[in-house]
Amino acid sequence: VNCSEIHFAGGINLLDAKWVKATTTSVTLNTYTDIYTVPTSRRAYVSDMNMFNGTASTITYKAYAKIGGVYYGLSASTSATTIAANQVGIGFVLEAGESLAVLQSATGQTIYSSIVEFDSSTPFFSARALSPNNATTTLYTVPTGSSAFVTDTSAIISVVPKMMVYTDN
Repeated sequence: VNCSEIHFAGGINLLDAKWVKATTTSVTLNTYTDIYTVPTSRRAYVSDMNMFNGTASTITYKAYAKIGGVYYGLSASTSATTIAANQVGIGFVLEAGESLAVLQSATGQTIYSSIVEFDSSTPFFSARALSPNNATTTLYTVPTGSSAFVTDTSAIISVVPKMMVYTDN
């Protein structure tokens, strides 16, 4: 579905936005499986990841962001029981060239995700620290003359702190 813009929480206008299909049934046991990569000049807000387990056993899975060829956890490991669906919240903005991936303990399931793709000129992004240390880490400093608000303070992406930010400039 294509739209000229989608209004996100707090009145954020996601320019040239569209919902994208990100689904796979082709997964490899205990191997990262990329299920969506953000195209050039775009960003993508990943709301959640869902799994339908059609097997006779419990399956464990975890969502990841592939950034610069390295996989960073976006969620805790979650289990889906026999013949059941499960959802994990993500709330993260991927940049062009970055991918959404999954790592799971078995095959036989369908993975799908809720993603809104939008123009990279939209000032809505996830501030993140890919290599945090044990000291205080600044994720984002608002430029002089601008204002910003934090839309999400989910601070666990594996060990990578994150927050979503929208600026007026």
